[in-house]
Amino acid sequence: MERFLCSPKGFRERALSQLQLPLGGRALIVGCGSGPEIPIMRNFVGETGHIDAIDISPKQIERAIQLCASKGWENVDLQVIDAAEFIPAHRYDGVVFAFSYIAMSPNHLETARYLWNYVVPGGRMGAMENKLPTWLKFAEPLFQIYVNYTYLGDIRIDPRLDFQEFGAVANHHEVFGSHCMVTVKKMG
Repeated sequence: MERFLCSPKGFRERALSQLQLPLGGRALIVGCGSGPEIPIMRNFVGETGHIDAIDISPKQIERAIQLCASKGWENVDLQVIDAAEFIPAHRYDGVVFAFSYIAMSPNHLETARYLWNYVVPGGRMGAMENKLPTWLKFAEPLFQIYVNYTYLGDIRIDPRLDFQEFGAVANHHEVFGSHCMVTVKKMG
């Protein structure tokens, strides 16, 4: 759906800024793909920070490895693994599902609950997703068929509703709600 709904220019930067990552912090990107979020997250955590990035696709991780190698980024660890099987070695200032939360259906909420345990107090967890704009809701069944042919997932999943069990949810959205970043801050 990301290809179909074309992310607006600068959306990733604006969305990922909602994590409020500290300089020198540690972040996890779930579903990093070829790594488009990595340079943005590096800008936030700096050279003294660290990024772990995971994806289920070996080809996508290979592209992300090439990106990091070409830039000389040594503070990024990449791993081919299903998010439901990932065992973090660290706790994180920020965890983001990068256009991957819906695709993890039906294990999306279980995975979010599991990774929530690895968010430090004061840290944030977020889900950056494409959603159908409200004016296209009538076509949801057709879009679900499209999604079924492109990747696993259920476009009816709403991370905003799921994340409410963790705390107060902040919702940053653009383009009539078709692009959103849902975040929740871990208290205490």
